Amino acid sequence: MLVQVDIFQDEDGHWCAEGVGHGIVTQGDDLNGLMLNIREACELHFEDEIAAGRTIDLLVTAKLEINGAAATAS
Repeated sequence: MLVQVDIFQDEDGHWCAEGVGHGIVTQGDDLNGLMLNIREACELHFEDEIAAGRTIDLLVTAKLEINGAAATAS
């Protein structure tokens, strides 16, 4: 089973994750912590499927925002 998880950084700098089409939501202080929390959240959410021998593949997509300098009027 392929599960997409979208990640993004909130306004406070925490990394957040949401499973697309699944009730999976978690966060972490950094990307490493977030990835560990995503794995744990998915293992809990899909525990019946995993116990039945199904494999859960995660597709993690990131939304990054790059801000430029504010334009000034001359």
